[in-house]
Amino acid sequence: MNILRFCSVLTFQFTLVVAIAGCQSDGGAGDSSNDDPKPATIEGGDIEHMAQLVAPAGTRFVSNTNARLTVDLGSYGGGPAYLSVYSDYKAEGDGYRIDYGSRMLAKSFNTQKDSSQLIYPQHLDHVLVQVWFYNGATKPLTREVKLSEDIMVKDWL
Repeated sequence: MNILRFCSVLTFQFTLVVAIAGCQSDGGAGDSSNDDPKPATIEGGDIEHMAQLVAPAGTRFVSNTNARLTVDLGSYGGGPAYLSVYSDYKAEGDGYRIDYGSRMLAKSFNTQKDSSQLIYPQHLDHVLVQVWFYNGATKPLTREVKLSEDIMVKDWL
């Protein structure tokens, strides 16, 4: 039994030595990015610390934008209906292929006109608005809209 234990300890030690040796750098093979770090240079001198960075006046460090989305169902008699807004979709034939995981807004409403706040990432310029009616008799309404501060959707496809 002692010889079996000796072999397992020896195997463990050998594995540990190989693992540690593999973690050490050979001082120049492959990654040379840390060899001679140089400070970033801007107009007026070098930057050596983050505290030296200055953003231009008016720079916004916000990655999203707010909009007011108003949906008018007056010509369809109003709700009850369910509103969804999607960011990832593709035009396909006479409709759209929608990634339902990209839904940005979902809500139900009972009126002819409804307004909601929509918060969207700045890289988007269009979204797909879709309204489903609970009665099942009216087909879902779908419209692609350009994003702006105030969005009104009343002419449906």
